This record gives sequence, structure tokens and C-alpha cells, in this order.
Amino acid sequence: MILHAFEQACLFMPLTLALFMSYKILKITDLATEASYLFGAALFAVCISMKCSLPTCMAVSLCGGALVGSITSTLQRFLGFSDLISGILTIFLLHSVSLQVMGRPNISLYDKPTLVRLASQHFGDDFGKLVLALSVTLFLAAFLYLLLSSRLGLTLRAFGNNPRLLRLFGKSDKLYCYIGLMLSNMLAALGGSLTCQFQGFTDITMATGVVLTALAAVIIGERISSYLATSSVAKQLLCCFAGILLYFVVIHSLMELGVEPMHLKMMTALFTICILAMKRREAVA
Repeated sequence: MILHAFEQACLFMPLTLALFMSYKILKITDLATEASYLFGAALFAVCISMKCSLPTCMAVSLCGGALVGSITSTLQRFLGFSDLISGILTIFLLHSVSLQVMGRPNISLYDKPTLVRLASQHFGDDFGKLVLALSVTLFLAAFLYLLLSSRLGLTLRAFGNNPRLLRLFGKSDKLYCYIGLMLSNMLAALGGSLTCQFQGFTDITMATGVVLTALAAVIIGERISSYLATSSVAKQLLCCFAGILLYFVVIHSLMELGVEPMHLKMMTALFTICILAMKRREAVA
């Protein structure tokens, strides 16, 4: 159970980091990551079905995520829509676009040259999946650590803390909103493309509820982080992984106890509400 939960946590890490980027760094409630998750999976499935090379398929998927991020940024910064409205509109828009791109509700990746298949050939089925998921997690954690520790990363964090102050220093808050949301949605698209490879198909409903799961993981990680002495980037990233791992351990434990799968999302929502209510109560106090 623990090993399976660990693999799922690694697989969900790109989407969790996408929510971490938007929710914690940029201070933007970006629901459009759900659209990027589906769009990235759809683009990957279509490209691999057209016999494109694996790097090309991954690159197209990432570009799709960047496109979704730019759409959301445009709605927010140029049309003046709120974060939530922009995200909802983008989800509706990209759901139809993804279905048009796919041409049908689902696409099978059976016998396609995916990353999972390559890893399985080298390490075996189960261990290969674990190695691939862990490798992606470590790479993304290192990438985000270097990014957020760089000058660009510090500017993105400044944008999240005080966009007005950023403008006073001659920086364009619109530009950094674009950069930040494009990066976070690229992470979400990567998560979608990896998930469809692990499950062996892309389905038009595969993104339903994934944002809530990632948000719950970020909030759990934030609570864990609050009990630690320092607030470094490395610690925040580690707490994100701890949050998503703890989430899946709890989910697997509930299923072992006989809880119906149909109730899991409801319980996730209630748990997230409780954590947010506790956070708000502490802030008021």
C-alpha cells in the first residue's frame, strides 16, 4: 500500500507543484491547471498516435500548457477578469478544444512508445514505473529549487507578495504574471501527459477533481511547513511532496477500511474545508 501511494504521489507531483507555483508563489487561484492537465494529455495522445517522436510529443504537451497559461493571464491582466472567473472560463474553453483535438472521448496508448513502456523495458513493469515517477519528481524539485532561488524566481515571488511594489521598481507585473502562469500550467500539462502514459489511455474526464487533490496536498504541505523552523524553498518543496504522499496514504487506508470510492472526493473536499477553516481562524486570532 505504501509503495503504491508513493508512486501515485510522485505521479501527482507535477500537478501539485503547478498549484504550488500559482497558489503559494504567485498568490493566484488558478483553476486553469485542470484545463492544462487535460489538454497536455490530449496533445500527447494525439501526437504519439500520429507516430511523432517521444520528445516531440512531450514538447507539444508542454507548449499546450504554456498556451493555457497565456490564455488565463490574458483574461486576468488585459480583460480584468477575476482569478476564479478566468480559470472557469478557461476550463470550459479547453474542454471543448481538447475534445476537438482528440476527435473522440478517449484514446488508447496501448503498444505506443511511451516513457512508461521504455522504463518497463529497462527495469520491469512495476519497478520501472516507480523509477520513472521518482526520477520526474526529483528532476522537477531540483528545477523549481533552482528557478525559485534565481533572480527570476525571486521576482516571481515578489510579484505574488506585492505586484504594486514590483511596478515601482520598473518591472512589468503583467509580464511576470504571464511567465508564472505559463510555467505552472506547463507543469500541469506535464502531469497530464505522464498520467495518460501511466494509465495507458487519455480520457476526456480524466481531469475531473484533480485540482482539488493537488490543492489539498499543497494545503497539507503548508500545515506541515508551519511546524518547521525555517521557510526555505527546499523545505516548501519537500512539504509539498509530504502533503501529496500523506494524502494518498490516507486515501489508500480509507479504501482498505472499506470506504466506497464514490465518497473519497467528498471526504477530500470536507478535509480541505477543515484545513482552510483552521488556517483562517488562526489568521484572525
